[in-house]
Amino acid sequence: MSNIEPKENPGTDTSPRDASECCKMMSTVVDSTLAPPKAFIRRNPIATVLGALSFGVFLGYMIAVARRDEPTLCERIVDEPLQKARDAIQVALAPIVHRLHDGYDAAREGIGRTRANLTRFRPSHSAEAWLGQLGQNLKLWKP
Repeated sequence: MSNIEPKENPGTDTSPRDASECCKMMSTVVDSTLAPPKAFIRRNPIATVLGALSFGVFLGYMIAVARRDEPTLCERIVDEPLQKARDAIQVALAPIVHRLHDGYDAAREGIGRTRANLTRFRPSHSAEAWLGQLGQNLKLWKP
């Protein structure tokens, strides 16, 4: 076997005293950095909670939107075939729906004309006047 001795790194020559001083210095820097946010949180706890909540909602929404690129299993198996069936039924029933709309419009116009004709009759007059008006409209006789 060969005698291989580990080589010493020149940068790792630190004493425990130097390490503890480095930790103290880092702790001081971290404490001085975190002091203003701690004070703000203590002065405004409701604003801090609402800000954190809104940030969490925004982050959750962004993650949910990013994951919706491909359809889920339920969408592929149920929703897409149902949408295709709905579209096929709508295409098949479109002529019937069109005819129903045309019939409805024609009936509405006929009812409007009938109401206009009925308003010419004045039921407040006597029966004789009403019959005379009816006869004029039918053009059978003139009073």
